[in-house]
Amino acid sequence: MQKQILITEDDIDLAKILKAILEKNGYKVRVAIDGAEAFDIIMKEAIDLIVTDLKMNWIEGDIIVRMVKSYEKTKQIPIIVCSGLSPEEMKKYDLEGVEAILTKPVDSRTLVEKVKDALLK
Repeated sequence: MQKQILITEDDIDLAKILKAILEKNGYKVRVAIDGAEAFDIIMKEAIDLIVTDLKMNWIEGDIIVRMVKSYEKTKQIPIIVCSGLSPEEMKKYDLEGVEAILTKPVDSRTLVEKVKDALLK
């Protein structure tokens, strides 16, 4: 069965690129443009992995991480953070429980490798 990935990214162009990369590698991909939409999808659908930005409108990526990891129904979903923030700026966020942190611009091979690794755990 095809694994379903949720991309949470407010940059629509980047979301389309990430979606195309993952679909090319055999994944089914949904896109949410903010954390509120992402959490709605997460609670309604069977999501196998989440790729999220940190800085977004409404609900930021670290809140998604905390919410997903705090619910029994969703706590097993692996999360990959993909951000343009510097390492210093990222220290402000609680990212406990994420599988990987990738820096934008994201290398497509690295993204696919991290997704595969996270789904195997």
